Amino acid sequence: MRAVAFSPDGRLLASASSDYIVRKVRIFEISSCREISKLKSFTAYSVAFSPDSRWLAIGANAVAYVREAKSDGERIKIYRSGIVRSVAFSPDGRWVAIGGQDGMVSVVNAATGSERVNFRFGDQVYCVAFSPDGRWLATGGQDRTARVLALNETH
Repeated sequence: MRAVAFSPDGRLLASASSDYIVRKVRIFEISSCREISKLKSFTAYSVAFSPDSRWLAIGANAVAYVREAKSDGERIKIYRSGIVRSVAFSPDGRWVAIGGQDGMVSVVNAATGSERVNFRFGDQVYCVAFSPDGRWLATGGQDRTARVLALNETH
């Protein structure tokens, strides 16, 4: 198991696995313990729900996805040159932060995939998180450095 995430409304749980035998993202309805969606043959490393619990961001091998949490409807796909280790939605759900093996951090529009801003670091980025007001993005990586990046209106 690589990652798990509860939906903000507390109704769903997403899990991501990526070993050599089991490769899938699964979505469960908490109240019934029922699996409601499964994406097979899908090497995933990170998952995050949108604030309204409708969308799921998935960090995978050389790609990040945003798709509907309760179905297989794909919204956007962002290609990268390595494993996407971390994904996070902004508090308003408009943006997705993507960090990964390629040392890049991107913030993209969650509906269109258009890039708002990107930052280049020398080493892998393991984690990304928005501040509660969405004005800042925190990152952490292989270089053992936590960074806080300003996301102003021009970005």
